[in-house]
Amino acid sequence: MKMIGEVNHNLMGFRDFLLLPEKKLFFCVTSDMNALSRVDSFFTNMTMPWEKKDKSKPEIALSVGVLEVWA
Repeated sequence: MKMIGEVNHNLMGFRDFLLLPEKKLFFCVTSDMNALSRVDSFFTNMTMPWEKKDKSKPEIALSVGVLEVWA
């Protein structure tokens, strides 16, 4: 066996994975294990109805997970 890659998200926990051997693809979903950071990102990513979106500024979003695809 030969290692061709490794998962570098040490603080993330595995949520799910899918292996498609016929297409030689491996999907791996990881997420933050800390419940407080997940709640914080939920409220940070939420837009209230009274807030106006400024199209000239980039949208800031906090990530709570990672989707990796290995081929």
